[in-house]
Amino acid sequence: MNKYSVDGREKAVKFWQKVFLSVLLVFVIAFNIGMFTVMHFTYKEQLNSVKQRARGETYFLRNSMTKDFTSLEEVSTLTRDKKKNIYDSYALYYEEQDVFLELWSGNSQIGGYFDSNLESREELDTKENVQNLLVREINNEEYLFLACSLEEPYENHTLVVAYPLMELENTRKQLVQIVICVDIVITILLSVILYLIIQRLMKPLKFLSDATQGIAKGYYNQKVKISSKDEFGNLAMNFNTMSEKIDEAIHLLQEESDKKQQLIDNMAHELRTPLTSISGYADYMRMAALSEEERIHALDYIIAESKRLEKLSKSLLLIADIREGELTKSVVSTEQLKSYVYNLFHEQLAEKQMRLEVNCEIETIEANEVLLQSLLGNLIENAIRACNEDGKVVVTFYSQGGPCLMVEDNGIGMEEDELIKIMEPFYRVDQARSRKNGGVGLGVTLCQQIVRLHQGEIRYESVINKGTKAIITFTT
Repeated sequence: MNKYSVDGREKAVKFWQKVFLSVLLVFVIAFNIGMFTVMHFTYKEQLNSVKQRARGETYFLRNSMTKDFTSLEEVSTLTRDKKKNIYDSYALYYEEQDVFLELWSGNSQIGGYFDSNLESREELDTKENVQNLLVREINNEEYLFLACSLEEPYENHTLVVAYPLMELENTRKQLVQIVICVDIVITILLSVILYLIIQRLMKPLKFLSDATQGIAKGYYNQKVKISSKDEFGNLAMNFNTMSEKIDEAIHLLQEESDKKQQLIDNMAHELRTPLTSISGYADYMRMAALSEEERIHALDYIIAESKRLEKLSKSLLLIADIREGELTKSVVSTEQLKSYVYNLFHEQLAEKQMRLEVNCEIETIEANEVLLQSLLGNLIENAIRACNEDGKVVVTFYSQGGPCLMVEDNGIGMEEDELIKIMEPFYRVDQARSRKNGGVGLGVTLCQQIVRLHQGEIRYESVINKGTKAIITFTT
């Protein structure tokens, strides 16, 4: 056990170290790539801004210088010296703003600051009204050169504007230094924070280990309190779910045991009532001098209670067979079921002066014929009990995503809380009415078992004094 603990601890150390180094390395690489990408695009944007400014000022100078040349030529001869004077006035003004100008007349330089070697001055290769822009390094300093021809009739003159990019380069170098410093500080902070987080995240392993040991000792209600949503959190959630399922299974077993005991108690009560009546009337007939009419009345009562016992026995046996047996399906004709229920309830309907209506919107249902007849018989019998004289029961076979059966009556209806209780064995909505009509309280339970065996669904809808609907949906 100790060896295993040591090995496990060594594996955990290696694991968190790998996670620590991997996350730290990925972050540093991603952070540096991101920051240098941002700096690159920032530099490009600043350079583009300088270029836009240079274009605008160059066009302004081009137009202004052309106008000055035109105005001077109108009053006197435009000599080279006069051109030089106009150039100097502009050059001195812009030099104060660290912007340098050059003026060329053909291949001859009228004024300028930079190399006059034409072979190294690519920007001088211009066309009319077209700016030629490039960046050149001079004396370890970068300049943005922009050249364009003057307007007619001075298109053989070329104006060059040079913007120093030293400030832009200094800004970029400062950004690089800041990023490096920030990178170092953030890496150190991340290392500390990441170490603390990983140590915290590893704590759930101990909780899971302790809970697992508790399960191994037979304490199946163990719970792990881990609120994280990572793998440990999922494992803890699954562990707690497993514990809950076991606890639920134990409770279900207890509930099943209680239900069985309740069924036995209810069945004993149901058996005791008719047996007591039969025994009492039999003693009454043996001990007392009865008239023929009284004797027949007592015998009728004994026979009625005996039939109720027989019906109770058959219902219980059928429920037991359903739970233990296998379902054999066949194609059942709805018209045959219609004839079956008419024949089965003819006398009972006539006695209460009720009507039974059967609508066959589908021709067949795939089910167990015997169980389907029992299901239909119990539902109609319950509907007849719920109705007064001149009542009506409607049976409808239809399709809605699968075969469906609906039994509807216009009887007394039920409260909402009674719709839940009717599934319980021996429960009767109206005790007196059910006993008078020979009910044993197992019809709804039997119907539920038959529908469940067919993998279907049964539900009830009811309104007081308006009636009840039993709706069954079968699987295809």
